[in-house]
Amino acid sequence: MKNFVDMEGLCSQLFFNLGDCWHLWTPENFPLIFTCEQEFKDGMSIMALSISEFPDISCYTFELMNNHIHVCLSGKEERVKESFETFRHFLRNYLRSRGRYPDLSGFRCGLRRIDSLEEMRNVVIYVNRNGFVVSPDETPFSYPWGANAYYYNRQAKSRCAESSIRFTTREALNIIHSKAGQYKKPLRQIDGYISPLSFCKIDLAERLFRNASHYFYLLTKKMEQQKEIALQIGESIFYNDNELYQIALTLSKKQHGVLPALLNVEAKIELAKKLRYDYNASSKQIQRILKLDASLLVSLGLSDNKADRL
Repeated sequence: MKNFVDMEGLCSQLFFNLGDCWHLWTPENFPLIFTCEQEFKDGMSIMALSISEFPDISCYTFELMNNHIHVCLSGKEERVKESFETFRHFLRNYLRSRGRYPDLSGFRCGLRRIDSLEEMRNVVIYVNRNGFVVSPDETPFSYPWGANAYYYNRQAKSRCAESSIRFTTREALNIIHSKAGQYKKPLRQIDGYISPLSFCKIDLAERLFRNASHYFYLLTKKMEQQKEIALQIGESIFYNDNELYQIALTLSKKQHGVLPALLNVEAKIELAKKLRYDYNASSKQIQRILKLDASLLVSLGLSDNKADRL
């Protein structure tokens, strides 16, 4: 069995060999793009076809949200930008074919260079968690609209290998309404869309982590890094109750040496403000975690006056 130093060395060498790596995203305050299951399925195929247009680009993971996307990939900067413009072009064609004519002029990508192995790991985790953090009925292994579910998941990979079928040229034309995209490489589909295993280098990306346990630890425990990425790209990040409680527990023990439940009212108010402003906690979450009255949160200006996000 390799020791920690050996495993980190292998991960570092692999990252070094990837070349220029990027986190690509679009604004989260954009109007709805994918409005139903069929549009999400076709969006998965559009992502696959646009990436496949550029054999010099490697995609490691991606996630489609209803109004924005996240992608982790490597390649020359200009080629990465071209791949996004191809995605946008295919998407526009597709939406028009469905009688929708949204203004996609503001659907532009942000692009942030990934300079270290640690940052690469954080971006993969951030992307793979994106659907989970805003969908209370999903986990990072069940959210269906991305490559996230295949990471360290033998069952998902096996099912795809056994059940997938060839994605045809006619099917591609029916979605993107362009002769580009569908001739580059064989693509396999499952459940009515192109499988991420056909175009994402998931096995390679898994090797950026020491093992499955290391990946799962970063996915579920290292939440501060997710906050840092969200701040850098101007995105709101949401935590579920369990994650926020762990944050509250850490802050409470660090600052006061006791559990959150044992804090006095003044200390709870201080912690409530930090959870609200630093971690985007909703007023309902603060009430549940710190056992504070809703009227007190209103008087402190900490009530969001919105439906509970969870």
